[in-house]
Amino acid sequence: MKLNFPCEKEVLANCLFETINACACVFFFLCHMFKACRFQSVSQLIVEALFVEALGLLVVVRQVSTYL
Repeated sequence: MKLNFPCEKEVLANCLFETINACACVFFFLCHMFKACRFQSVSQLIVEALFVEALGLLVVVRQVSTYL
C-alpha cells in the first residue's frame, strides 16, 4: 500500500493510534472492574495503561515510517 499524500499518512497514523488506545482503555477498564488481573490500585492501573499507550505509539510510528 503506497500513500501519495501526507494527509493520508497522518490520518492512518491517527487511526492506528486511536485504535490501539481504545483497545487498551477497554481492556484495562474491564480488568479493573472485574478484578481479574494483578492490579491492586488505580495508580498501578494508570501506570500500566500509560506504558501500553507508549508501546502503541511506538508501533504506530514504526508502521507509518515504512510508508515515508
